[in-house]
Amino acid sequence: WKSVQNGNKKEQDKRRRLRRKKIVRITKTIKEVFQCEQEKLTKEFHEWKRRRIEELQKE
Repeated sequence: WKSVQNGNKKEQDKRRRLRRKKIVRITKTIKEVFQCEQEKLTKEFHEWKRRRIEELQKE
């Protein structure tokens, strides 16, 4: 009976590890996408700011 419990525990541990790995992978992907979007927004903002300053200087 104990060996059956140990087998179930090993299966549960294996499933937990796999689930944790998936969560880590998804979290990493989300962070990468967020960082990429943030960099694009920052770049767009700086370009807009530069153009706006040029416009104001022309006036």
